[in-house]
Amino acid sequence: MNFAIIGLGKIGIMHAAMVRNVPGARLAALVDRVPQLGAHVQSMMGTPAPFFTSIAEALRHVPLRGAFVCTPQFAHRAVAEECLEAGLDVFVEKPLAHCLEDAEALLAARRQCPQAVASVGFMKAHEGHYEEVGRLLQAKALGDVQRFEASCYLSQVFAPKKGWIYDRSRSGGGMVINSTCHLLHSLLRWFGPVRAVTAMCHSIHSAEVEDMAAIELEFANLSGRVATSWSEPGYNVETSTVRIDGSTGTLEVNDRALRLELQQPAAGYEAGVHVLPRAAFDRAAFNLSPGYGGEGYYREDEDFVSACRERRPSRVDWDEGLAVQRLIDAIYRSQGQRIELTEESQS
Repeated sequence: MNFAIIGLGKIGIMHAAMVRNVPGARLAALVDRVPQLGAHVQSMMGTPAPFFTSIAEALRHVPLRGAFVCTPQFAHRAVAEECLEAGLDVFVEKPLAHCLEDAEALLAARRQCPQAVASVGFMKAHEGHYEEVGRLLQAKALGDVQRFEASCYLSQVFAPKKGWIYDRSRSGGGMVINSTCHLLHSLLRWFGPVRAVTAMCHSIHSAEVEDMAAIELEFANLSGRVATSWSEPGYNVETSTVRIDGSTGTLEVNDRALRLELQQPAAGYEAGVHVLPRAAFDRAAFNLSPGYGGEGYYREDEDFVSACRERRPSRVDWDEGLAVQRLIDAIYRSQGQRIELTEESQS
């Protein structure tokens, strides 16, 4: 099946490398408004995939099955809608959009094309040790879950910066929407819809977007805190950590390992302490970046390609993308006020 990569920045190059290694997929088109980027990617990868300056031009020359939308998020809606209208299956990188209005519009467009496969790139959902956390919680290995503490840090902003990421009108925000969204998606998968959020976002170096945030999330049966910043020293890559406390056990997971402490046997583990590296759960056939989410990137692309072939929903669809977008919107609106969210608003 033929696929296009639309948007040839860092994440587009990553997906181009992954798609070339997914069985049943052919990297058949590179699309970007800047021709020099096309030549750069073709040279760097030695790929024969032709370059086009628009998806419309690509479709006139190549019979495509699907597209990976890797543009900046302010362009997601227009590009993804054009792909849907052309009858393509569509993978959109996270977040689904730069604002809630565009994310809701994308869901509306998706519902007009029920045959299309529509996926969103929350790659942690495809990492084996994060999947194991979900299995353990589903099996109630920790007993009654009581509380969680989570963080997401990155060393990126220590002075004012320029670019679309730091322009709220185009990015939608700072650290929360651009990086912490992965962690928020994991928490929604593990604990269900958020009932209420109280958050404070702070700008330290950036004029328009937040550099850090403190977030309190209330779920149906537990609550917890998320601390996040892209101005924290010591984190060359985005690093997430979650600790979950239950009545019969404790679980800690980060980007390197999973630590499980059980008072009694559960879910295939004996009582005691178990420390398992992420590699113990890695099932990716190809991993371009073992130090930063390579397994997740490959497996999300593999799942999208398989869903296109099998005509089934992807594992992480646009409905989940919209749920994350609504939570982010509530975080930005909070500024110290408790914001309630209904289950209907997250579905």
